[in-house]
Amino acid sequence: MCIICIKPAGRPLPDHDDLERSWEANPDGAGIMYNEAGKVHVKKGLMTKEAFFDAYDKLRGRANQTIVFHFRIATHGGVSREMTHPFPVTSDPALLKSANVRARYGFAHNGIFSDLPKEPDFSDSAILVRDYLSMAPMDNRKFVSYFLSRACYGYSKTVVLYADGGFVESGSWERDDAGRLWSNNGYKYAADLRPGWAGFRRPSKTTQTVFATSGMRKLPKGKTAFGDDGTIYIQDGSWLGEGEDFYTDDDSALYIVRSGDIDSAEFVGYVTDSYGDPL
Repeated sequence: MCIICIKPAGRPLPDHDDLERSWEANPDGAGIMYNEAGKVHVKKGLMTKEAFFDAYDKLRGRANQTIVFHFRIATHGGVSREMTHPFPVTSDPALLKSANVRARYGFAHNGIFSDLPKEPDFSDSAILVRDYLSMAPMDNRKFVSYFLSRACYGYSKTVVLYADGGFVESGSWERDDAGRLWSNNGYKYAADLRPGWAGFRRPSKTTQTVFATSGMRKLPKGKTAFGDDGTIYIQDGSWLGEGEDFYTDDDSALYIVRSGDIDSAEFVGYVTDSYGDPL
């Protein structure tokens, strides 16, 4: 669910191919943030691949700045320019939705904050920023690290970018050979060659209908958790919302189904055992 890439200051920009694979896996919009002139610049609402790479090309020559890229798969808040990441750290809804804003801090998230209230026009990430992170002592980076590490359980990853180019990340990240950090390994795989890893692509309605006729069945509650690599393991499902259940099918795909309505099935990953093999 989403991919974040952090390019620390002094490291090269990510390769075009890696970013294109990230987009193909997470096509619900993209955004970029970087530090410059004592502020964090947030540019988001990039809803086409062409718009994203136009913004990317303008970043050349910024080797000494920290740059964060985010590619979104919508889970809460719907697909919209306003709910793409990153977000400025503020309680102002208008600024949170802005496609071009400068702030003291920026925030991006890969995962789900499932215990936050659901709102039709705000994602869980935006709600965390608006209602909690905006009230935190952001200049205390030790506190920010502790707060986000407590908020991010399972496969969630977050990053806060500061105006000096420093950043605080939480969760388990993958570091590539150039020293860039990735929130998961989806940037490595073509869309049709990805392994059974959680959150790469939400199936179309047609695909869900096919799955529904191929052994769609409910999994018992209290049996699902997420590994640090994003793989879904059968252990503890306490984060399910009211009326929600996990379902799987003959291909070991994992879905959230609401109120028993198969047509509401939302793909969230793949079911595995403790060794990573499909059940």
